Amino acid sequence: MHGFFVDIRLYRKAKSVAEPFAFEEYKRKKVREKIEEDRTNRVKVQVRKCRRGDDWKSIQNLTWY
Repeated sequence: MHGFFVDIRLYRKAKSVAEPFAFEEYKRKKVREKIEEDRTNRVKVQVRKCRRGDDWKSIQNLTWY
């Protein structure tokens, strides 16, 4: 502080004038972090690709005559 102490209320007021959108930026950053955190906790579903022609042939081979 170099020997000069500033009242915290005055410091915050001066800082808000210097950076008017700092709080909105902080809030936006926190929301993005929360979304990313939730995204990593999701259950991933694996979609199985099927080959219709091959599966249909195997089903026809299983029919009982």
